[in-house]
Amino acid sequence: MSAEQGILTAVAQWHRDNAALCGLIPAANVLAGEPLPGMALPAIGYREAELSTIGASSKARFREVVVTAEVEAEDSVTLERFAEALEAAMTGWQSAVYRTIGPPAVQASISRDAASASEHYRAIIRLAWTASAAT
Repeated sequence: MSAEQGILTAVAQWHRDNAALCGLIPAANVLAGEPLPGMALPAIGYREAELSTIGASSKARFREVVVTAEVEAEDSVTLERFAEALEAAMTGWQSAVYRTIGPPAVQASISRDAASASEHYRAIIRLAWTASAAT
C-alpha cells in the first residue's frame, strides 16, 4: 500500500471511529477512495492524499499532509456542519506513520449543479496539516 493510500485509509477509519462525524455521515457511507454512484446520502469519499516535505532536505522531520474529500448530501446545511465538525475531529489525527502537529486547515467548497437533474449538494473539502513521524 502506498503512503498516500495508507493516509486515506487511516483518515476514513478515524472518521468511522468518531461519534461526532458519524452523527453527520454514518460510518457505512465513508470510503477511502472515490465515492460510489448511488450511495446512500450523506456520503463521503476521502479520495486523494498528498505528502510534501517541509524543509530543505528530503529527510526533513516534518511533512505537509493534504487530503481531499468529496461529500454529497441532500442539503447544504449538513455539508457546512460536517466541514466544521471535521476540523475539530481531525485535530490529533494519527496514523501508523504520521501524527498531526496542531489543528488542520479546512477549506470547503459547497455547490449544487443547477443544470443537473440531481438535487444533491456536493462539497469538495481540503484538509491540510503538518505532521511528524508517529511515535
